[in-house]
Amino acid sequence: MQDQRQCPRCGRQFSNEFQFCPFDATPLSKRCPACGRTWEPSFQFCPFDSTPLAEAVAPGESAAPPASAAASQPPRPALAEGPATGAAAREQISPASGRSPSPSAFSGEAPPSGSGQRSPAGTPANAYSPKPTAFTFADQVAKPSWKTVLFRPATMLFAAGAVLVGFFVWYLSARTGGPDLPPPTVSYTLLPNEGKTKGVPVAIKVNQLTVFLIDDPMEDGGAGRSKEVVANLNEVIQPLKAGAEVRFAVQTVNGRPAIVEVSQEGVQPKTLVSVTEGDEALAGETDANRVAAQWAERLTDAVKVFVFGEAPTFSTGTEFGDSLLAMYKAAAAETRGKVSKKALDQAYQRLPAAQREALEAPPLARKQHAGRPSALRKAG
Repeated sequence: MQDQRQCPRCGRQFSNEFQFCPFDATPLSKRCPACGRTWEPSFQFCPFDSTPLAEAVAPGESAAPPASAAASQPPRPALAEGPATGAAAREQISPASGRSPSPSAFSGEAPPSGSGQRSPAGTPANAYSPKPTAFTFADQVAKPSWKTVLFRPATMLFAAGAVLVGFFVWYLSARTGGPDLPPPTVSYTLLPNEGKTKGVPVAIKVNQLTVFLIDDPMEDGGAGRSKEVVANLNEVIQPLKAGAEVRFAVQTVNGRPAIVEVSQEGVQPKTLVSVTEGDEALAGETDANRVAAQWAERLTDAVKVFVFGEAPTFSTGTEFGDSLLAMYKAAAAETRGKVSKKALDQAYQRLPAAQREALEAPPLARKQHAGRPSALRKAG
């Protein structure tokens, strides 16, 4: 049993806490003369300081002095083997016998002359001399378990520090990080022809928003103009995620108002779309500059929301701009300022039907509040 030990002499078992056999006084441990620790009788060396362990000392015997003390004291003569030593001595202190040990058994007095012999160096001839070994017990100690390593103060301190650093990085990223937005989708949708123009009305869209309403003459049976406008917008919008700077402006190109990309000084502005007479007719306007300004406002705010995650500013005050601002605020509140596409999509779905219709409807004259000056038009 793990909580009992066995006497190497009589074989009886008793509590593991006993240091001597209660039946024959056999010593059950050895004491290190250097550090004073006790070990199993089978140990030959101290596991902590590799000092050779002397034979176990029975009660009444004086333990061997430490190595430091032995150097300053003369060697004590060896006890002669007699009736009061060995097994007989152990029997004399057995509780079963009830006898006391003889005075000469553990007195430490020198034996009669001739009873013991000394080696030439002065060491008793029967003194214990350990055999050299290639390793000590300390070399055989098993590695600590993972639980022991895990619950060490240094390990726990390191883990706590790593958690704090990770939380701090996450907090900074969540509070100050940029928007989690993929490049927006630019597309076109053919609308029913109401006979206002000879072509087909086409809605140019950025995600859910309709930013332009153009008249496509459908030359050669294809939507050539619509595809060209979509390609121009994709060419401008896609690089914006990499940090490119761009702004939109209204300029006169070939005698007609047009939306142009102004990227940097010294570079010729790129024309994205020009306002035609058919576009004026679809918008219900007679001023082409007003139509171009309205397109530029919508395009700029669409880029601000879907690319940079910023609130719209140019189209506010119109049904389109106010609905877009409501959509942005709902998405920003959901994500604590770090706008994501999922949050924008969910905010769009939660808008009232009238606001969703305002974002999808073409930019017509009746959708613009009367008397509101256009910031982009004045800038152009």
